[in-house]
Amino acid sequence: MFYRPANATWDERKAALYEDALAFAMGALVFAIIQLSTAAGSIYILNLLALKQTARIRKRFFRSILRKDMAWFDVNGSSQFTSQITE
Repeated sequence: MFYRPANATWDERKAALYEDALAFAMGALVFAIIQLSTAAGSIYILNLLALKQTARIRKRFFRSILRKDMAWFDVNGSSQFTSQITE
């Protein structure tokens, strides 16, 4: 990263290598934290959207059941309705 003279001693080169490795490790750690938080946030948002969509579908299904004729309720029991809405 930084300019290192070619005639540096072994200890200077070793210290420079350590500094470069430490800088790379810190950068990788920061990138990993950003990636983890972005992934967690996107999963949370997608789960929230899926829950809202499921609630909307169940509400529409319930409304469609309430609009049926009374004869439909004679043929189909309440347990069938419950099993259909939970699927």
